[in-house]
Amino acid sequence: MQHQEEDNAPIEQLWKISKDYKKEYQPNVAVGLSKLKAKIAQEESVSVPTKIISINRRLWLGRIAAAVALLVTCNFLFLLFVNNTPEIQQLTTTDTLIEKVLPDGSTVWLNKQSQLSFPTTFSTKERVVQLNGEAFFKVTKHPNQPFIVQLPNSEIKVLGTAFNVRAYPEETTTVVEVAEGKVAFKAVGTQAPTILEANDKVMLNNVDATLSDIQALDWTTTAWKAKQLNFADRPIREISNYLMTNFGIELDFDAEKLGDCPFNATLVKNTPTAILKKVDLAFPSIQLKEVHSKYYQLRGTCN
Repeated sequence: MQHQEEDNAPIEQLWKISKDYKKEYQPNVAVGLSKLKAKIAQEESVSVPTKIISINRRLWLGRIAAAVALLVTCNFLFLLFVNNTPEIQQLTTTDTLIEKVLPDGSTVWLNKQSQLSFPTTFSTKERVVQLNGEAFFKVTKHPNQPFIVQLPNSEIKVLGTAFNVRAYPEETTTVVEVAEGKVAFKAVGTQAPTILEANDKVMLNNVDATLSDIQALDWTTTAWKAKQLNFADRPIREISNYLMTNFGIELDFDAEKLGDCPFNATLVKNTPTAILKKVDLAFPSIQLKEVHSKYYQLRGTCN
């Protein structure tokens, strides 16, 4: 019995201490609540900003990626269009003629003091060239790829044909002469084109945009591009016009006495010197006098 009481003594002592502790313990709710709020705030300060920073970083990286993609796309499109834009070539003549085969197989004879611009590769939809001056075109036929000659005040559209066009900027008229096939000739600002067929000639007044009636061709249509000329009963007035038109040489003569004098000659060289020399030799009763390099006089009679 005494042994059992000795064993219970520590338990009773612990119980007494615990009772005394409860008597002295006073719970501080305010302090506990303050500690809880502080802990929550600490957790928010660690976790919440981390999430915000992560989101902002993803947005920032996304914007950079989008900008890079846009830059790459723009660069690709730029290179695509720039590299696919064919180079423009220019033919320019001074005192000589040029014969040139174009990328589509068409041939052009470019007269003196003229300029032709064309791409190294034509578009699959149309073949466009720009002309200032005079040229004769022999166009290769491509039904789905019209050939277009752009002039200062007008435009010519063909499929396959041969024609001559004179459109010097300093002249008041544009002349179109069709040797073969058919062309559509239209002045800038007009709606319906004028259709010209083989052996047709028309003149456009560049000042008031009026179009002449269709006329028949004469021998001067393509004579300027020929290396050899054959004159058969051509009147002196036509020879004079040809010299003025193609070489800027004025031939002064009495139109009533000499204008209809028939001229027959074959020239190996198509030059003003060769033509004038033949005229001088063809008419024994006519005297040819050179006043200066661009001005000549004819005096006398045909007989």
